[in-house]
Amino acid sequence: MAFVMMYNTKVRPEMKSRLSELRKDFHKIYDEYGVKVVGQWTCASDDTETFYMTQFENEDDYNQKIAALHEDERYLKLSAQLHVSQPCQHR
Repeated sequence: MAFVMMYNTKVRPEMKSRLSELRKDFHKIYDEYGVKVVGQWTCASDDTETFYMTQFENEDDYNQKIAALHEDERYLKLSAQLHVSQPCQHR
């Protein structure tokens, strides 16, 4: 069974003009680490806010890939350009 995470991100206002480029850069890094993005959409009332879903084989696969991403300087630099990046909470 697949392990799916949903995230909510919001770009810093001064980075809005680079939003498309930032998304492409994130996707390149995700591809390198085998993070599969299975869905992505932009908030209708705020085009700086994006939701996306990622799929992993299982929770261990998720933990390994996220740990590797958090050690990648490119990923950290891109993440610093976001205002918020967090997993969506579920109940």
